[in-house]
Amino acid sequence: EWNNRAVKFNLDLAPHVWFKIDKHHLERNLSNLLNNAYDSFSGNGEINIKLERQGNECTISIKDNGVGMTTLELENALNGISTK
Repeated sequence: EWNNRAVKFNLDLAPHVWFKIDKHHLERNLSNLLNNAYDSFSGNGEINIKLERQGNECTISIKDNGVGMTTLELENALNGISTK
């Protein structure tokens, strides 16, 4: 639940970026990343979302100021396993 803490969102979105992607795949992954970021806050937090265009590709990055992940959590995340 996103209701007892303040979260500041900073957006850095490249202009005029168009891409094809499965809407449900994007929604599921962004939701997972944002929820993990929120869960890492012990109080209020900050989330930075950046969309960059690099030639014919684009990159979405999400960074937060939470407590971070353990080595095992990071390995599991990189292998597609939930951090929770």
